[in-house]
Amino acid sequence: MALLKCLEPVVSIGCALFGVPPTVGAVASGGIKIASLFHESGVKHGFDSTVLMGKMQRAAFAAADRYDKNQDWRDALTEADTALTKFLPACVPTRPDIVECAREADFAEAVHRFLINRIADKDARFQTSSSIGIFCPRSFASDIIRAVLEASLADEKYAQSLALPLQLETVREVSNANVKLDRLLALVGGSTLPDQALRGAIARFVDFQPNALDADVLNAVATFERDYRALLEQVSHISVHDNHIQSLKVAAEEALEAGDIATARTRYAEAAKAATDKASEPVRNAAALKSAEASAALTMLDWQAADAAWEQAGAMLMPFDVEAGEAVVGTAADRLAIFGEIFAQNPALVASEKRLRALEAAAQHCGDAERAANIQNNLGHVLSVQGERIRGKKGFALLAEGIATFRTALSVYKQAKRPVEWARTQNNLGNALRKQGERKAGAVGLAILGKAIKAYRAALKIRTQAEMPAAWAMTQTNLGAAMAVLGHRTKDIEGLLLLAEAIEVYRAALTVYTKVATPARWANTQNVLGATLAMQGEKTGGSAGLSLIAKAVEACRAALTVHTHSAMPAEWAGTQHNLGNLLRSQGESCEGDVGLALLAEAVEAYQAALIVWTVKHFSHYHEMASNNLAQAEAVIAARRG
Repeated sequence: MALLKCLEPVVSIGCALFGVPPTVGAVASGGIKIASLFHESGVKHGFDSTVLMGKMQRAAFAAADRYDKNQDWRDALTEADTALTKFLPACVPTRPDIVECAREADFAEAVHRFLINRIADKDARFQTSSSIGIFCPRSFASDIIRAVLEASLADEKYAQSLALPLQLETVREVSNANVKLDRLLALVGGSTLPDQALRGAIARFVDFQPNALDADVLNAVATFERDYRALLEQVSHISVHDNHIQSLKVAAEEALEAGDIATARTRYAEAAKAATDKASEPVRNAAALKSAEASAALTMLDWQAADAAWEQAGAMLMPFDVEAGEAVVGTAADRLAIFGEIFAQNPALVASEKRLRALEAAAQHCGDAERAANIQNNLGHVLSVQGERIRGKKGFALLAEGIATFRTALSVYKQAKRPVEWARTQNNLGNALRKQGERKAGAVGLAILGKAIKAYRAALKIRTQAEMPAAWAMTQTNLGAAMAVLGHRTKDIEGLLLLAEAIEVYRAALTVYTKVATPARWANTQNVLGATLAMQGEKTGGSAGLSLIAKAVEACRAALTVHTHSAMPAEWAGTQHNLGNLLRSQGESCEGDVGLALLAEAVEAYQAALIVWTVKHFSHYHEMASNNLAQAEAVIAARRG
């Protein structure tokens, strides 16, 4: 049997599931590092990690036995083993990924499916299912991963140790905005964070968003804890030899472990400056410390300071190690983009855009077309998010630039050679075109929406339900959204046919997005399905139209079983607003007490949406919901005389 090169990265899955996910660099450094990480976790939780690692290794070898049939199979196995070794380290799930898997009934199967789909996204050889009598890389990878997962989760102490952090990260509570710190601390009860760090995280977030709901605060604490643990891991790898710098680093680490992030941030800044000023000290240490300062700043929601620190870290490295410098720039771009999208901070998105443009220019200068295309995909997304949030000509222009960027990437990602990347870019292109088409009136807008539909259909040539069900369902819902807008704007029977097709597309997606397996996506799809049924009902008119609107109401109410105020406040508000529109439409079509009752329900739904859609944080949505509420109340007042 061929020697399994992929054994180390496969066993590292156990480390990740255990809550100590190794970085790609740690995996690449060899088995000693992986064993060390796993051993530290094993000692902490009271069991012999060496024994468990041995079980996982034996399980992997046993699973590979059936592939050792003949020389052709051995050659194919070696090729698949090499590819799996290359791609698996980058596919190890993060803690948020693990938490999402833990929501499913079969945790091991959910993790297994996540890994197989992630590997398939990176290498087309792992996309195709098994054929009788033919070696199948996907089946090989599936068997190896499944065997290791089952071996690890079969260990009682391992499973018990894994359960607690998962439970802690999935806790959500219900309460009001503007709450006191001591009550919020009680809500977060059970956190393993230092008290000072926990208090500081809550206080900073409440200052940042004073009208935040309890659920928002809990989510922010979970994010802070993840970043805080990552920061501890990050600084543990920084090695310095100068006594002065070492003393500052130790002081920073002591402050960080005590939860005093402000002091830690100051000490890291001082240490970074001392290391920079000391000509004999390797610049890498200074850059690493500056990067740590940036991470600390971002945990405190100070993205501007984080941006400046990353800028300095990259500048330190660029003169002698361009690859390391660009890695810092890439990290900054990714982190700032995520922050800007989550917290609706457009300047952070602009900062991310600036860094991505610099990376793209560098890749183009080096003639690395594929790396440039990958950066262009990220840049196109950042431009599209900005364009979606900015009104008027500027927003439209940003969307246009995002579209052009995706098309540039497609000049490199060809369907035949890079099908997965090509399909992902086609889907992203469709999203940007759809957003642009929604803004443009008349024939021009209709033509743009038609191009969005064409891009989604192209992506679905690769993203099939059989081979890539999650990606297929995502693109299906995007396709349905474009069809719905186009159908709403198109007159007569052609518009009705488009709406009917959009409804069928959504219902097809719901065969993958089930309430049990993917509740959030199921609810989102129910929501857009309801909106499309309502459009169809308005176009149809009469009793048939009212029947369709009634089905739309059912879909919205179904979504609200998942989009709850406590767990998903933003989605809850949007669904309540949609429900209000539907109930108002029903009420306006019905006379007497029935119509008044429906209108009263619409008023309640709009008022519920406004609990979350405040003037300060959701000004555009607040204005829209307030106008609709006023119209519903006016109709009620007119009927009552």
